[in-house]
Amino acid sequence: MAPEFGSAGIVSRKCDVYSYGIVLIETFTQKKPTDNYFAEEVTIRHWMESSLSKGVIEIADVDLLKREDGVGFELLS
Repeated sequence: MAPEFGSAGIVSRKCDVYSYGIVLIETFTQKKPTDNYFAEEVTIRHWMESSLSKGVIEIADVDLLKREDGVGFELLS
């Protein structure tokens, strides 16, 4: 559970689903909500929403797209 929810005593399925979504974003983009890029009004969730129009390949961690032989990129389908 996210500390900001747990410390406020807010516990619900919605909080769990939101936290799980943030973990998935962190996993696939290799970015963290605490990165310097995310300050004040820009959150990792808002960044993800606005970046999806560019395509998943643009925001996904490049290491996830490497072929097993380490050469080039392979679109996962």
